[in-house]
Amino acid sequence: MASHLSKRIRYLREKKGFSQKFVAQKLDIKNNTLSGYESSRREPDNEMLSKIAEFYNVTTDYLLGRSNHPQLTEVEIKERDSDVEEWMKIIESLPEDERKEIEDEVSNYVKYLVDKKQSDKN
Repeated sequence: MASHLSKRIRYLREKKGFSQKFVAQKLDIKNNTLSGYESSRREPDNEMLSKIAEFYNVTTDYLLGRSNHPQLTEVEIKERDSDVEEWMKIIESLPEDERKEIEDEVSNYVKYLVDKKQSDKN
């Protein structure tokens, strides 16, 4: 039985009028991999799930069937923004050396992700 994920990936592709070949090229995967996602024979890893969501401009919750709203609602956007604001307040209240440590860790993580993405392409 097809999962929410497979149904929604196929639905979004067909709604846009895209071929599997076109979407597979855009996602930098093989056509049979995408076919596997659409038929529930395979499941994308988290990175690919995010890539698919970004490609179709939908949320991962929508793809997974956790939400019937393809995009974030205004309430969800406000909640996300308020969470970010709360974290920023916490970070700003820390001593400078601790803020610097957090900044360094975030910077190192971003560099890691960029390097990983580059090596995955090669």
